[in-house]
Amino acid sequence: MMQKMANTFEVLMKNSSSPDLLSNVVLKAVRDENPTLRYLAGTDVEQWLGAKRNMSDEEFHKMMAQNFN
Repeated sequence: MMQKMANTFEVLMKNSSSPDLLSNVVLKAVRDENPTLRYLAGTDVEQWLGAKRNMSDEEFHKMMAQNFN
């Protein structure tokens, strides 16, 4: 189980956004005069959201489970 979690974490880290990018998105959200519900930070999240838009919730859940199992 620990190895599986370590492998998943490794994949997430390889595809993750930089701390600078994330902090800039948080700063934008804090300063935004017209805040939105979501602020996307990085191509990894943008890809996931793009995939989700074209799938049912069940399909998206299965895809995410396959990617992280």
